[in-house]
Amino acid sequence: MISAWDQGCARVALPPRFSESIRVGGQHIFWPNVLVPWLQEVRTRRPDLAIRAISATPQRLNRDLENDEIDLAFQYDPVRLRGLRVEELFPDRLVMVSARP
Repeated sequence: MISAWDQGCARVALPPRFSESIRVGGQHIFWPNVLVPWLQEVRTRRPDLAIRAISATPQRLNRDLENDEIDLAFQYDPVRLRGLRVEELFPDRLVMVSARP
């Protein structure tokens, strides 16, 4: 019930310059190198799209997806819920760093 109320309020409060909206969430680690550039590109290509973006833990992102509070989430290890599409965007490169030569 609260989610439906929040969604209704968001639609009513949408300024006229926006025709659609999207709710995006991502793990903290993705923001500097992935999400900020991606959101800038989305804004450039779709100036009519209102974007609500949050940074959260994987547990919260999974909960928000399940409760239809966000439309899209960027995370390392998503929970495979029925009805959700999971797509790998790129392989993660791991680099070992040490203070000892």
